[in-house]
Amino acid sequence: MEIRETIMRGDVGAAMQLVTQVDPELLKTDNILHFHLKKQALIELIRDAHVGKAIVFAQEQVSPYIEGSEELQKELEEVMSLLVFGKDLDSPVRHLFSSDHRREIAFELNSALLKRENKKETSDIVRLLKLMVMTQQELNRKIDVDLPRITLGANPTQIQIPPEHN
Repeated sequence: MEIRETIMRGDVGAAMQLVTQVDPELLKTDNILHFHLKKQALIELIRDAHVGKAIVFAQEQVSPYIEGSEELQKELEEVMSLLVFGKDLDSPVRHLFSSDHRREIAFELNSALLKRENKKETSDIVRLLKLMVMTQQELNRKIDVDLPRITLGANPTQIQIPPEHN
């Protein structure tokens, strides 16, 4: 929980230190996760207007991870475009500054930690709700039934039940 809160505050460096204390091998073996954490640290530098530090950090800490990966290169380019757009509300990359983006990184990290501990990445209730939503969608496709709708948000832990069915 402390690691997640640290990421949600934007202190990715401290979160990586906590991860190393919990599982010293995780960031050494999961290069994509490590890249995503470093990328988030870069976003936080840009958010705090540390442009010089951000450029050096991108060159020294983030760019080594993109070698041979077009996808990771595109992700880094998207982050670097924040230097051009800043916090412009009309920016095509403004989502990188959102708390939802931090939440996605925290979820990715939590899933990786749980996977390494051979634990389930999502709780049984979330899996059951997902199954229920899929079943509901299938019923709606096959027959015309007006069932109370439960939707799952972008984050698998966000479950929304419409007020008329609470």
